Amino acid sequence: ADHVLRRHVGSVLHTSPERIVEANRLTALTRWGIPLLVGEDCIHGHSFWPGATIYPTQLGMAASWDPVLVERVARATAEEVSATGVHWTFSPVLCIARDLRWGRVSETFGEDPFLIGELASAMVRGYQGKGLSDPTAVLATAKHFAGYSETQGGRDASEADISRRKLRSWFLPPFERVAREGCRTFMLGYQSTDGV
Repeated sequence: ADHVLRRHVGSVLHTSPERIVEANRLTALTRWGIPLLVGEDCIHGHSFWPGATIYPTQLGMAASWDPVLVERVARATAEEVSATGVHWTFSPVLCIARDLRWGRVSETFGEDPFLIGELASAMVRGYQGKGLSDPTAVLATAKHFAGYSETQGGRDASEADISRRKLRSWFLPPFERVAREGCRTFMLGYQSTDGV
């Protein structure tokens, strides 16, 4: 209540279903009633909402090589997610799985940049629907820009050793593909690259 009524927050990220309902109720009591931007990881369904449909991980969906099916999964997810007050999903994951020691491999579409770009673009189309004026559309987020999965020793959020050539040849093309598809948001990786 303090965050919404006194501090005037603009968004709620990663919270329980009960808190989303309560935050929306409290927002309606504010002077302007401006809705909160609610974001959630919905990589393979609305996994934080009881009774929602859960789909295979992105790695499992990649095994289908079927962008039409992946788009249908994202569309169904967007419909379930939007009905619960979520407007923004932190998905799809465009990381390239090249080191199986990295603990987030199952969140990826695998190791092929072309396949990643095609399936991620299908998810973007499914999430964002016919446009953001569609009440069942949710913002898609391409993540993690770029080279997040290329950390040394497979350690999460660590140092990535990536040449400019490797970055341009492997890691950037999937992001370019989803940008051309109209993906509305991008999330930066948590790794350092070249000491930055």
